[in-house]
Amino acid sequence: MTTASITHPAGTPGRKWGIAGIFVGVLLAGYLLFVLTTTYDTQVKLQDSLVEQQRQGVAKHAITIEHFLDERRNDLRYLADAREISVYFENKALGMSMEYGLGSSLIDITTYFRYFVADRKTASEPIYTRIALLDAAGGMLADTAEGGAAITVDSTLADPAQVAIRVDTQRIGAEIELRMPIAYKGQASGQLVAFLSTPTFVEHFVRQPADRPGRQTFLSTEQGIISPTVAHMPPANMALSKMHRYDSYDSDGAPLERVALRIPIADSPLRLIATFTVDDVFGSSPPWRMPLTLALLTLFIGAGTFYAYRANTRNLLLKTRLDEARAANYAKTRFLENT
Repeated sequence: MTTASITHPAGTPGRKWGIAGIFVGVLLAGYLLFVLTTTYDTQVKLQDSLVEQQRQGVAKHAITIEHFLDERRNDLRYLADAREISVYFENKALGMSMEYGLGSSLIDITTYFRYFVADRKTASEPIYTRIALLDAAGGMLADTAEGGAAITVDSTLADPAQVAIRVDTQRIGAEIELRMPIAYKGQASGQLVAFLSTPTFVEHFVRQPADRPGRQTFLSTEQGIISPTVAHMPPANMALSKMHRYDSYDSDGAPLERVALRIPIADSPLRLIATFTVDDVFGSSPPWRMPLTLALLTLFIGAGTFYAYRANTRNLLLKTRLDEARAANYAKTRFLENT
C-alpha cells in the first residue's frame, strides 16, 4: 500500500485534522515571529546599553580631566595674588628702577615660581615645566626656565579673571599652556603663563591604569592628536560624542576594526579620544545572530515533530487498514466455514 492510496473524503476526520493542523501551524508561526522579534529588540537594546555604558565611561573620564584643568586655573589665580607680584607692580608704580628694588622683586618672583613648580607634583612627577611672567609689552619679567623659548603676549586676553588654555603641538612635551592677564589698579600690566608637563598629564590623567587591554585613550585638539602616539592612530577630526569605526591593526599586524569616541573637554580646545575593540562596544555577536539561531533551532524541532507526527499518523492508518482487512478476511472465513 502506498502513501498516495491513503486518502480521506470530504467531511472525514482526516480532513478535519488537516484544517486543524493548518490553524495550529499559523498560530505557531505567529508565536515564533513574536518571539524572534522580541529577542531581536532585546539584543538591540542590550547593544545600545553597551554603547551608552562606554560613552558614559569616557564622559566621566573627560570630567576628571576637566577637574584637573580647573585646579590648574586655580593655581594661576593663586600665583597672580602672590605678594611678590603685587610688590613688584607697586614699586614700579612708585617709579622704582631696576637697580633700586625692582630687580630684587623680580628675583623674588622667580624664586617663588620655582618653588611653586617644585611643589606641584603628582606621583612625584612635576605638573608644570615652566612658569613665566610677562609685562604688558611682552617683556620677560620672571621665568623658571632660563634661556627658554620666547613667549609673546596674547592680545585677545583682557578679563583678569579669565584663564585661557592654549595648545601648541610644536612644543613637544609642553604643548598645553595656561595664560592669565595680570592687572594692577584696573590697568593691564602683564600676563602669567604656565606650561603643563604633557607626559605627566597624559600618564596620570589621560591614560588611566584602570583601562582594559583593549582600550586606548588619547589627548587631541582639532588639529590632531597630542599624545600618546601609536602606530595606527584614530582619526582626530571625527564627530564629537559619536561612535566611529576605523581600521587598525592588532599587535601581530593583522587587520583589526576598532571603535573610537571623541569627547570635548569643557572650556578648553582639548578633546579626549577613547578607542575600543568592536566586541567591547557592540558585543561579541550582531543582534540578529541569536534570533536567527533560535529560528533555525525552532524550525528544526518543528520539522522533526511534524515528521514524527506524520509518520505516526501514517502507521496508525496502515494499522487500521490492516486490522480492517484482517477482520474482513476472518469474517469471510467464518462465513465459508458455516456454509
